Amino acid sequence: METFLALPADKQKKIVDAALQVFSENTYSKASTGYIAATAGISKGMVFHYFGNKRALYFYLLDLCGDILTSAREQL
Repeated sequence: METFLALPADKQKKIVDAALQVFSENTYSKASTGYIAATAGISKGMVFHYFGNKRALYFYLLDLCGDILTSAREQL
């Protein structure tokens, strides 16, 4: 995860957007890390390098979305 967080913001956004798209279109079990990687324009191996496994990526996205919602709620 540390290597992912060290990436420039635009590259992080590309990977996050791709993962959100794939997980939103498929069930967890059918969401392919290969498809996430292809959508983000990176290799499948890099997804594993950044997150370790699909589960860690999924929970990273859940935490990220939770933080965004919490921040939006606090601004109301």
